[in-house]
Amino acid sequence: MKRISILHNAIGLAFAILCAMTFTRCSRNEPTVWDADVLVPLATGRLTLSNVVDDSILYADASGLWHVKFERELADFNLDTIVAIDDTTIAVGFELPISGSFNPGQFAPDIVEEIRLNLPSTQLRHVRFSRGTLEYRLISAIQGDLICNFALPGLSRNGAAELIRIETNPGTAASPFSQSGSIDLTGYELALTGPMNNDYNVVETILGIQVDPAASGPATVLLNDVVQMELKFVEPGVEYADGYFGQHNYTLNESVELDASVNLPQGTLDLNGAVMNVNIRNAVGMDAQLHFTGLRGFDSATGNAIELDHAPLFAPLNIARAARNGSTVTAEEHQYTLNSDNSNLDAFMEFLPSDLTMTADVVLNPLGDVSAGNDFIFLDDALSARVALDIPLRIGMQNLTFRDTLELTNDAVEALFNGDLSLWLKNEFPIGARCTLRLLQGGDLTTVVEGAQIDAASPTTSVGVTQAAESWIKIALTPEIIGQVNDTHQLVIDVALDTPGAGSVVGIYEHYGIDFKLVADGTYTFELGQ
Repeated sequence: MKRISILHNAIGLAFAILCAMTFTRCSRNEPTVWDADVLVPLATGRLTLSNVVDDSILYADASGLWHVKFERELADFNLDTIVAIDDTTIAVGFELPISGSFNPGQFAPDIVEEIRLNLPSTQLRHVRFSRGTLEYRLISAIQGDLICNFALPGLSRNGAAELIRIETNPGTAASPFSQSGSIDLTGYELALTGPMNNDYNVVETILGIQVDPAASGPATVLLNDVVQMELKFVEPGVEYADGYFGQHNYTLNESVELDASVNLPQGTLDLNGAVMNVNIRNAVGMDAQLHFTGLRGFDSATGNAIELDHAPLFAPLNIARAARNGSTVTAEEHQYTLNSDNSNLDAFMEFLPSDLTMTADVVLNPLGDVSAGNDFIFLDDALSARVALDIPLRIGMQNLTFRDTLELTNDAVEALFNGDLSLWLKNEFPIGARCTLRLLQGGDLTTVVEGAQIDAASPTTSVGVTQAAESWIKIALTPEIIGQVNDTHQLVIDVALDTPGAGSVVGIYEHYGIDFKLVADGTYTFELGQ
C-alpha cells in the first residue's frame, strides 16, 4: 500500500506558482490563495493475495500457483511432568561420631549421608537442569569456629562437582549458628545413582568439618552433636533425564486455532489437491502407544463441527522408542497422509474450521521397564504430534474479498477540494469483481461506492497468464462526502471476486493482483501563510 497525501501531486504545481510569484513581485505577509484545475491521484495501491493471507504461510510452486502451507503442534504431551522434581525441602543431619575438645586445624572424619527423593513413579539416574534454584541452610550448635565443607559429588556443572564452604561461629543448642545461600541450577547436572553408582533417586552428600586454623581456641564437641543441612529445590526445570520413567496413561483433548494461523480466504473454496500430513515423532527413549479417537473441525462462530474421516488415523499405533548414540538421538516417526482420495479432507477444509480439536489416548512404556532403566528424554524434543497443511489455491470464489486501508495525511499547507472522484482499477484476475469504497472517520464508515462492477482479465494461451482489464468507476459526490474527503485520514477499499458460474474453479497465481488509483478531477484551493 502506498500512502500518498491528498496534497502531494498538487503541491508541485503550487510550488511552481509560488516561485513565479516570488520573482514577479515583492513578498507579502498576507495569505496567498489560488485555484488549480488538476487531475490528482489521492491514493494508489495494489491488492494481492497477501491482503487476505499472511505472507509467511504462502509459497508459489513451479507454475507460480499459490499454496497455503502451515505446520502446527497438534498436541502437548506434557512429558516434563514424568521427570519433574517437585519443590521440596530436605533436612539431613550429620551426627558427629566424636566428642571432646579439638584444637584449631584438627579435622573430624567425613560424614556421608544419602538423600532419597520422593519420586514414586520414576527412577531417575541423571538429570540436567534448565532452570531452578537449590537453596541451602547450615545449622550448627557446636561451640567453636568451624570450617564446614558440604559436598554434593553428584551435582556438577562443566564437570566440576559442587562444594559449599561455610565458616561458622560458635553456637549452642539454644542459639545455634545458621547460614543460608543458594545455587542457580541452570546448566547443572545431578547424578542420582548414590555413592556406589548403582541406585536411583538418591543424592549423595558429604560433610567435612575442620576447626578453623585461625580460631582463638579449641572447639568443644558434645556426644551426638549434629550439624544439620537443609536443602530446598525451588522450581527446578529438567531439560534432560535418564532412568526408568514408569508407565503412564494420558487422555488428551487438544485444540489448535486455525483461523488465526491460516486465515484462509472466505467464500466457497474448492480445495481439490489439498494434503494434510499428521506426523507422530517419538524422540524419547520410551515406547509409546497412541490411539487417536477424534479429529474435529469447529466453527467457533456457529458452533458447528465436522469430523475428519481417515480410518488409518484412528487405529491404535505402536511407535518404538528413539535410539541414542552418545548425544545423537534418532527419533522414530510415523506419518499419516490425507487427501481427497483417502479421506473427506476437501469437505473438511471447505468447512473452514476455526479450530482443530484432537482427542487421543496415550500410553508410555506400555510393556514396562524393557530398557533396564535406560529410558531417556530431552524435553526440548520429545513426543510430538504435528499437523501440516498444503493447500493449492484453486478456488471457486464467491465473495472472496481483498481489503486495504489507505492513509490520507495532512500537511502544513491547507487545501480544500471541490470536484469529482474516480476510481481506476486494473484487474489481472480472470474473474469479475465488485468494488466498495468507504471513508473512515472516527470509527464510522461512510460508503461512497458499493458493489461497482470490475471487468475480468482475459485468459491467454499461457497457464496463469492473463491480459489485464481496466475499469473506471465514477464516484457520485454530495456536499457531505466532499467535506469528509477534506477531513478524513483513511479510506477503506474492498474488492470481492466472483467466479462466473457455479462450480467454476480458478487458480490464484503469484503475479495476480488488482492495481487501483483514486483520482480527483476538480478544483483544489491552496492557502499558504496565516
